Amino acid sequence: MASTSPARERIVAAANDLFVAHGVRTTSLERVAEAAGCSRMTVYRHFPGKPTLIREVVMRQVLAQTHDFDAMWNMDGSLDGRLTGAFVWAVETCRHNPLLGRMIESEPETLLPAITLEGESVLDLASGLVALRLRDTDLDDETAHTLAELLCRLVVSIVLQPYGRLRLDSREELEAFARQWIAPAVRMAGRAPRPAVDGA
Repeated sequence: MASTSPARERIVAAANDLFVAHGVRTTSLERVAEAAGCSRMTVYRHFPGKPTLIREVVMRQVLAQTHDFDAMWNMDGSLDGRLTGAFVWAVETCRHNPLLGRMIESEPETLLPAITLEGESVLDLASGLVALRLRDTDLDDETAHTLAELLCRLVVSIVLQPYGRLRLDSREELEAFARQWIAPAVRMAGRAPRPAVDGA
């Protein structure tokens, strides 16, 4: 993310509060400027457009959960337990976070670009944080980063499109899914030989 400043911090905080209270779609940058106590030009100087402001607000939400994620990750020393806990925690955190929950429920089309926008995206940030934890296991770096991104993409898919054949509404259903599908797949990936590289 870009370097911070008092004005930028006020803008992000004001945007977060307004997005939660009134929704993203109906909150203009002019309204954010008024709530942050600065001019509209100051907002545009830090954020060229609304999508970049939305992305930073969402990224701040992800970073704010890092401590809780680490506490959850360290509760169970087994890889299966950590993966199951991480998956359940991520889905439930997204669903119950005031900002993300509102965006998921009423404005999912505003959340997807913030997550997947090219450049420093929320998906890159989240998968990078997960990969760092997976590297503490027996997985090599490439496998850790690949699995981290796959896990994050799976969480995004379930959160943004909750309806389907799979029943993943409750914690028990999420845990059962992770134990049956995610943990075994990660164990298999960790044991699989690395593919040969042409010319190597």
